[in-house]
Amino acid sequence: MRHHQHRHHQHRRDERGSVAVFVAVMIAVVVAAAAFVTDLGLQRVLRSDLQAVADVVALDLARNLDGRTAAQLGAVMDAARDQSVARNDDAVGDGTRVTWEVGEVTLQGQFRAFTAADAATSPTAVRVTARSQVRYPITGGDGPATRAAVAGATSSACYRLGSYAAMVRSGNSLLLNPVLRRIGQSNATLSAADYTGLAGVAVSLDKLAANLGLGSVNELATATVKARDYYLALVNALPAGTSGTQVTILNQLRSWTLTQSIDLQVGRIIGVSSGSGSVVGATYDLLDLVAGSMYLVNGENLMNVYIGSLAPGVTNTGLAIRLIQGARQYCGRPGEAHTTARATDTQQLGVHVDTSLNPVVTSIVVPGIPGILAAPASLTVNQPNYVSLDVGVAPTVSTLTELRCGSPQKATFTVENGLVKVTLRTNVRTVLQTQLKLLALPSLSETRVEVNATIDITATIGSSRRSSFTVEVPPQSFDTPYTTSTGGVTIDSATVVGTASVTAHKYVAGLNVGGVALTTSEKNALAQSAVDGSARAYFDASRPTSILSGIVTPILGLAGAEIAGSRLSLNSAPALQCGTPRLQG
Repeated sequence: MRHHQHRHHQHRRDERGSVAVFVAVMIAVVVAAAAFVTDLGLQRVLRSDLQAVADVVALDLARNLDGRTAAQLGAVMDAARDQSVARNDDAVGDGTRVTWEVGEVTLQGQFRAFTAADAATSPTAVRVTARSQVRYPITGGDGPATRAAVAGATSSACYRLGSYAAMVRSGNSLLLNPVLRRIGQSNATLSAADYTGLAGVAVSLDKLAANLGLGSVNELATATVKARDYYLALVNALPAGTSGTQVTILNQLRSWTLTQSIDLQVGRIIGVSSGSGSVVGATYDLLDLVAGSMYLVNGENLMNVYIGSLAPGVTNTGLAIRLIQGARQYCGRPGEAHTTARATDTQQLGVHVDTSLNPVVTSIVVPGIPGILAAPASLTVNQPNYVSLDVGVAPTVSTLTELRCGSPQKATFTVENGLVKVTLRTNVRTVLQTQLKLLALPSLSETRVEVNATIDITATIGSSRRSSFTVEVPPQSFDTPYTTSTGGVTIDSATVVGTASVTAHKYVAGLNVGGVALTTSEKNALAQSAVDGSARAYFDASRPTSILSGIVTPILGLAGAEIAGSRLSLNSAPALQCGTPRLQG
């Protein structure tokens, strides 16, 4: 009995010992877990604090992304980083170490840090990395943490200076199809293509860049690709619903260039500032992309184009055309200048024209000649049967100077339109009808002076002055071409080649009653009056049958220009950016 009781008490003591061990183990586990949770929570706070620091510093540094190159930003970014960290030094841990690197965000949304090779490039993004560590108060040791943020800030816009698509809409694309068909004359299908049908299709530059294997749209500024790859990339970038005809033309262009090793400098078709960061979401008209590329495919060689009828009254027209660069779209920051041709080019477009003109008689009023010709005098000009002329268009320079993104939205430009020089040699046949003062004939009398001569005329279209031009929405609209200047025509010189034939006869009541003797100086004065009047008639924009309207105006359309200068339109996509820093990625 006693033995049984003894065993029972011993068993109870063993149970109490097991519980004590279990409790001790659990206390150790709970304490360790509590320590782990406490230390882990402290590190979590550190990571949160570091992310806040990285975000704020990145936004502060992004304010300096104003077009300066990576090399120019070194000391500026260091100073901005130090000031920003000093304002945000309340993170937990043993001091926060912040580093930065500039670069750009690719089409895939990844940050690409600039290297030494990019020192002369303007960055559009900055990545800030914040590092620190905390000491674990319970478990001991250190817990490091790293957080990063990417931010960008750019003021930018996209705009068009001239546009083949706009020419089609305005009806001023008379020469476009014949010229593009001439380039593709070795391909019967291309020669029959209606390129104007490409107008109105908006192609995403994001997709075009991706299809060309480029990391960002900005790389379009410096990319050189094969023509066959360019046309394939265009096909794959077409929006849904594009007609089969447009796809067919692109495929024919690609087939045409498959066996040729033709390089295209894409930046000469699409005006994108390297590092602008503004072109994400930008679109480009398909006709502009194709027409611009075909001029480059032609290699800037002369294109000889024969056109049966250039305009009403203009027939049997032959043209020799050299187009360095046509209408363009630009995307960039304020302060960046763009030109419709390369900086080394003094001429954007050069055309020689030989053409026949239908008979047209024009009457204008010419000033009198003191002591010789009474005012007002009437000059009847018989338009010549044949004209040979040259047209040269200088590059237009434009600079985006200011952006405003409030209401209304506003973009201000400085535009210096390229002057157009026209030179021609032709024969003139004119009749001056007035009173010759030196004859002192009665009021019923009239003198008719016939002037026949070969003349040289040099005219300038446009103004060389630089002017400010603003698009404000509203009341104006996005994607709408606006004339950038008043333009105008100046007759620089109109001179007689050799000797003019000048004869005068007096008429009474409409009957020729005899000739009038004229001195050499009088003949010269009358000839110059007739020549000056003829030049004015030839370059009268209000007359649809004038040489200016029938010949020069269609030629200017090849460069996306017109008598009043280039037309500029502000793009609605991508939206205007006005330098507000924002986190990216």
